[in-house]
Amino acid sequence: MKNHFSLAMIMVIMLAVCKKTQSQCPHNPNGITLGTPSSTAGLDSADIIGSGSGCQVQVINSDGGEPWARYSIPIPVAGNSSLFNGATQLRIAFDVTLSSGGVGRIEVNRDNTANNAVDGGWAVTFYNNATFSKELDLPVDSGLSSVDIWLFSNYASSNPGTVTYDNFRVEVVGGGSGTDNPPSIGSFSSPSKTSTSVALQWSASDDNGITSQNISYNGSVQSVSASATGTTISELAPDTSYTFTLNVFDGTGQNDSASITVVTDADGSPPAEGTLWTQNGNNIHYNSGNVGIGTTNPGNWRLAVNGNIRAKEIKVESNWADYVFEEGYDLPTLEEVAAHIEEKGHLINIPSAAEIQADGVALGEMNKLLLEKIEELTLYILELEKRMSKVESDKK
Repeated sequence: MKNHFSLAMIMVIMLAVCKKTQSQCPHNPNGITLGTPSSTAGLDSADIIGSGSGCQVQVINSDGGEPWARYSIPIPVAGNSSLFNGATQLRIAFDVTLSSGGVGRIEVNRDNTANNAVDGGWAVTFYNNATFSKELDLPVDSGLSSVDIWLFSNYASSNPGTVTYDNFRVEVVGGGSGTDNPPSIGSFSSPSKTSTSVALQWSASDDNGITSQNISYNGSVQSVSASATGTTISELAPDTSYTFTLNVFDGTGQNDSASITVVTDADGSPPAEGTLWTQNGNNIHYNSGNVGIGTTNPGNWRLAVNGNIRAKEIKVESNWADYVFEEGYDLPTLEEVAAHIEEKGHLINIPSAAEIQADGVALGEMNKLLLEKIEELTLYILELEKRMSKVESDKK
């Protein structure tokens, strides 16, 4: 039993050693001397798969809350002194594949130190699968020990993630500036919209040409051609807010993005000419029948509303009641008024409660009748004033 246990332990150790010392990756056809790779504490594993130009490094982090988990590949200055002459460039190339929530990123730093980047401080983050290739000037810093390639599994994300850096190669190429700027979005806007579609337009540029573009919105992604400067997103919901993000990529995997928020129009826009409604500028009119709101039977009313109406003012055109003051108006006596109230239960010419409940109130007509009663009351008061004045005069 003891021998079996010892043998098993030896096999585990050998496998572990083999995993660390198997075929070197990245592939380096110029014979660059690479140092011993290392991982941060948060990284679960960095698996080297295959060899030669097709080798890959799979960087895996299965735990949450570790956004900076990475794998570091050093290129020591000692043993590579001929490379670090201030003119030679290093080309780094791979295909990046994201899985399990992975967010890829490559940084090339001096002496394995964060925020100490080579060649102007470039770094590239990958939110989508991409092909990456970049050349950078090797530094000639006095006292420099190494140039280190950092590969992340879930950059700046607290979620677990896996990133595979496939066909990974590092090689020496000719001299040059090594500058490759990321794409740049100059503008992104929406020139028009409807209740179900939004038109988008933009301008973008890149030093070496844009290779792909897409529009993401509310969980959906729509690809557009690399040369496109506009598109229309259709099949949207009316009166709904959408955030559209334009993503632009170049051949090195660098990208730029911009976002705008657009609210689609409400449903029920004015119908086109030739329907029951006619549009005249911003106005619409309808002359062919009656309109019901909240009811399918407007009856003989031009507009029938089954519900409440709120307005700041309503203007009703109607005849007025100044005829009460005209000569010859038949003003009922107070005895006639009293008799009518006794018999009918309401004023002369005023509808009864039963009539109002059955037929509603005609605002124009009712206002005229109410004014008629006010003007009649005025005449009664004036007549009473005459009588009181005569009584006062007779007493003197």
